[in-house]
Amino acid sequence: MFEIVRDVLLSDVGSFSFVFALVTLSAYAIHQVTKFITLIQIGRSLSEKRADAVDVRLDKFEIRVDKIEHDIKDIKTDVNMLKVDIAMVKGDVTMIKGVVTAIKEALVNIAPSGTYIQSLSPLSLTSKGISVNNELHLASRIADNWEEIERCIDGRVKDKNAYDIQQFCIKQATADLSMFLPDSDISDIKAFAYNKGTSVESFGGLIGVIIRDAYFKHHKIDTKEVNGNDSDKKSAT
Repeated sequence: MFEIVRDVLLSDVGSFSFVFALVTLSAYAIHQVTKFITLIQIGRSLSEKRADAVDVRLDKFEIRVDKIEHDIKDIKTDVNMLKVDIAMVKGDVTMIKGVVTAIKEALVNIAPSGTYIQSLSPLSLTSKGISVNNELHLASRIADNWEEIERCIDGRVKDKNAYDIQQFCIKQATADLSMFLPDSDISDIKAFAYNKGTSVESFGGLIGVIIRDAYFKHHKIDTKEVNGNDSDKKSAT
């Protein structure tokens, strides 16, 4: 190409060599310009394709964002439904607790504790009750857990008179022995009751009287005061 330019410069204007060199130079220039334009067009085309690809990716990203937002709404809906279900379960649990309490209160009245305690007031253990106490070591179990038992009585009996203390001990021992004794002791008592063909509740009066006697001893309360605080006996006199 350098030689062609030199020929143009050295040839006489209008000569064949000059014209030929000029045409050749023009053709080369046109070729280079066309090539450059083609490269620009190719580059533009690639840029447009890349831009289109970016647009597609953005569209896909927006779709994913929309899907995530939709999923979040679904999760919120599920959480709200779960809250409703939990509230219903809590209501059912409360109702069940009420039923269990009613059953336990009924057991207090029907449990055959008379076999183990004297019916005459103030209540005391029968010979059979003394035998069960010795076999199960009930007095020792109560002594081992006395601090918790005493705290329970002090916190739940308002008047603290002898009769109310006695009634609370018997009813609580029959309805829910776990307020007085740990699970290990209750398991032993349940096994003993099962072998005797009876229920744990049947020992409620027996255990309640033993706890009453221990409380009276710690607080120097005479057992005879039970009759003095019994509203039924007061009204009878």
